Amino acid sequence: CFHASSQVWARSDAAYGLKTQKKEKYVRRDSRNQPPVEAPYVPRNVAATKSNPDKTIEIFEGMTLVELAKRTGKSLSSLQDILTNVGEKIESEFDPLSMDIAELAAMVYSSQSQMMLNQ
Repeated sequence: CFHASSQVWARSDAAYGLKTQKKEKYVRRDSRNQPPVEAPYVPRNVAATKSNPDKTIEIFEGMTLVELAKRTGKSLSSLQDILTNVGEKIESEFDPLSMDIAELAAMVYSSQSQMMLNQ
């Protein structure tokens, strides 16, 4: 059973939550009828990798892995991965590296870098 006063019956439908369309619908442009543009395909510029061929890495006998990481700008874990992939056993990052191992790690790090060897 539904009871309502005459004031409730006199209200408009919008007051009860019945939605009326307030916005006009967006009309799509007719862009599909236009012919394609006659222009050659130009690929986007690919950002070059950061390689600095002028960077000089100074290597010396007794250099630790921490010092090599600071000079090359690589993380310790990446240099440890390089050395383990080459077959070197790394016990601590503070153990001194031989000249050959440090040079090898620096070459693998960047084959384009010049290395200045101080003996």
